[in-house]
Amino acid sequence: MSEGDGIQEADHPAFRDPVYIERRTEVTQMAMDYRMVDAIPRLDYHQHEKDVWKFCYNNLINMYKTNACEEFNWTIAEFQKEIGLNEFDIP
Repeated sequence: MSEGDGIQEADHPAFRDPVYIERRTEVTQMAMDYRMVDAIPRLDYHQHEKDVWKFCYNNLINMYKTNACEEFNWTIAEFQKEIGLNEFDIP
């Protein structure tokens, strides 16, 4: 989405950040190029992206315990158990 598509600079802190925009374009292009007959592509995340994921994951997991419903917490626990959802690997 771009300005005029229902979002504006105040909605996102990186709205005009050229590095962020370039990365989002890269991720978007990977998604747009994907075809169901292809192997699922893997995105190599930068270290700062991994650091943000770890920070958010750990904080959210703690908040879920008291702020999310039982079904959601069960689902997160199943993701952790079955697919290895964790703070080190961005899904």
